[in-house]
Amino acid sequence: MRRLVAMTLSMLRDDPERWLGATSVPVTVVRGSLDALSTPAWARRLAVRPGGELVEVPDVPHAFPFDHPEALADAVRSTLTRTMP
Repeated sequence: MRRLVAMTLSMLRDDPERWLGATSVPVTVVRGSLDALSTPAWARRLAVRPGGELVEVPDVPHAFPFDHPEALADAVRSTLTRTMP
């Protein structure tokens, strides 16, 4: 239980909108369409920046990279292809 509380407090302190605002590189936000933690609206808001992109992986939850790592790798590969000269 102690680990769960510590992890929850850590997540609440994290503010991706703040630290993403300080970056100038293209950002790809990847979420599962069944994600109960990250709403589509919030993910779109994170992706709205120069070169930003939102990738929604169909029919998977928040922790999809553990069961579907290829979907995350595809999103990263797509971003690299799109942004690298």
